[in-house]
Amino acid sequence: MEQIQALMAENGLTPADLISGTSTPGKRASKGKSQSSGSKVAAKYRNASTGESWSGRGLQPRWLKAALAGGQKLEDFAV
Repeated sequence: MEQIQALMAENGLTPADLISGTSTPGKRASKGKSQSSGSKVAAKYRNASTGESWSGRGLQPRWLKAALAGGQKLEDFAV
């Protein structure tokens, strides 16, 4: 216990720092998601007949895969 207290004093830590999860004195622990996560991205591709869209991120949606398999080109759906 004495070693831990000595290390805490040496590094400027308090018991509250250990509980809150911060490792640097004066800094707060990050809670939740980053600012950019969850934000909407503009659609790059749109199915004109149904109005469905895809941002170009992640897996291709089923409607786009089916259209590409049917011989259409990705450029045909560009917004």
